[in-house]
Amino acid sequence: MCHPGVVKLIIENLDRAEEECEQLRSYQEKFHAADVERNILREQLKTSRALDVAFAVMIGLGCAVIGLTPTFWDASDRGPLALALGLAMVVAGVGVRIAKR
Repeated sequence: MCHPGVVKLIIENLDRAEEECEQLRSYQEKFHAADVERNILREQLKTSRALDVAFAVMIGLGCAVIGLTPTFWDASDRGPLALALGLAMVVAGVGVRIAKR
């Protein structure tokens, strides 16, 4: 048979281990919640980066086409078409930036 003091120590250690287990379960739940939130934020960041790239490309190409418009300006419809295309790209780029907010 075990001594009563040994039994009390074992029970005390068991109680302490159960308390620690409860605390760790709480941390585990918090970890899973934080992990889900991190994944959501990561996806939002990807979308934000894609919109930033779209904005930059549209503004850049639109301004380049507008800048090249005088070289296309002649008796044909290429000059006004290039100007309209460039302006449309700039407006679309600004629209992407507004939609992002």
